[in-house]
Amino acid sequence: MDLSHVLWIGGGRGTGKSAIARALSERFDLRLYAVDDHDKAHEPRLPPSGPASSPQATPAELVESFVTRSRHRFRLVLEDLAGLPPSPIVIVEGTELFPTSVAAVLRDPRHALFVLPDLEGQPAATFDVLVAQRFAWEARDLRLTTLVGGGPIDELVERAAAQFLPVIRRSGSAPQ
Repeated sequence: MDLSHVLWIGGGRGTGKSAIARALSERFDLRLYAVDDHDKAHEPRLPPSGPASSPQATPAELVESFVTRSRHRFRLVLEDLAGLPPSPIVIVEGTELFPTSVAAVLRDPRHALFVLPDLEGQPAATFDVLVAQRFAWEARDLRLTTLVGGGPIDELVERAAAQFLPVIRRSGSAPQ
């Protein structure tokens, strides 16, 4: 499947990835695909969550369950993207977009950005911190670009635009 017309923004909850994707889609007239908007369509096609969803599960077990479910969800996102036309460029954003999944379909690392929370002062073993750490080490190991969220959204959007602008210009969607 050719996904050269797809830009990816993954990252933890509350990092600003949705606002960044929305702003970029409006500025450059891109098609926005927010993974969360497809929950109802995807849910019946996902395997059951398993024992890690129990109230007794540790944060580490919950993270592993979430990562596994995200990998299943990623396949459904790919199926959805296969049904879209190649123009305009699609910007996909979601918490389920882990670097290892995205890297498997990337032709160019400039097509992906992972927004991480500022973990300064955060408790070490909460679900959100463990997920953020997972994003960070996967992206680092794959040499994919990360951006620390939590700052002014305009600044984050500009940094994301700088990441994606060469791809957008190549498609003819942005001013030279």
